[in-house]
Order: sequence, then structure tokens, then C-alpha cells
Amino acid sequence: MRQEDEVERHGEALATIRDKRLYWMSYEAPSIYYYTRDLESWRRLAATARFR
Repeated sequence: MRQEDEVERHGEALATIRDKRLYWMSYEAPSIYYYTRDLESWRRLAATARFR
């Protein structure tokens, strides 16, 4: 696939370091439709994350 054929993507991520370990959650989707459609669902899910 050529770079100019790729679909533009958007995303966001959350990260934390606990006890010298990296925990990472990310959401990435094609910007044309899916990113905006599912962004609030991702943010609600991310808000429930707990690191012990």
C-alpha cells in the first residue's frame, strides 16, 4: 500500500507508570467516520480504568 492510499487516522491515549511498569490504553480509528462516532464510548471506557 502506498502512503497516499492510506486512510487518515486519529487517536488518543492514556498512560501511567506504576511500580516501574507502563500501562497504556489507546484508541485509534479512521478519522473519516469511526473516530468521531466512537470517541465518547472510548472516553467512558477509559474513565473506568483502574490500575492496582
